[in-house]
Amino acid sequence: MESSGSLDNQAPAEALGPNTLGNMLASLTDKINKGFAISEANQGEIRLACELLEKNIDLLGIRTQALEESVGAIKGELSRNKEEIQLLKENESEFQEKLERDFQEKLEHLENSSRRNNLRLLSVSEGVEGADLKKYVVSLIKWAMALDKTEVEIMKDIQRIHRDPFQRNPNNKKPQKILVNFQTYMLK
Repeated sequence: MESSGSLDNQAPAEALGPNTLGNMLASLTDKINKGFAISEANQGEIRLACELLEKNIDLLGIRTQALEESVGAIKGELSRNKEEIQLLKENESEFQEKLERDFQEKLEHLENSSRRNNLRLLSVSEGVEGADLKKYVVSLIKWAMALDKTEVEIMKDIQRIHRDPFQRNPNNKKPQKILVNFQTYMLK
């Protein structure tokens, strides 16, 4: 009987000769040794791959830790920026309110100062001034205030003269007031 390399199909050991059994044992030992050799080579490669994986895992751990620290720092910076933005918004609102108050006060002051330079003449019939309102008002002021100045001197102290430009109610028959604006309130 011929050896096929498998023990299952082998005849009992007494039926085989010593050479056949020795050959089979040698073949089997050779196969086992080759298997171990392959297995040891694979184990070496596996060990090397595991070592590389461990190194890569360690590097990934270090990188992950660095990223977590960076993310933590970024979150902290973001939180500080949000707080600063909120503070700036509050300051902007306060500043805007203060600016509006200051502007309103200055506007009122300017309006009051401007009004201080004005003289309003009421109940002066429309049309009595003729073609030259300024000349008529200057003569009226000189007469009413008994000024020693000439009309030319009085005209130098006046910036402008005009009737109130606002539309009046057609049912109201009162004449429009005349506004006289002096250079300074001291001249009034």
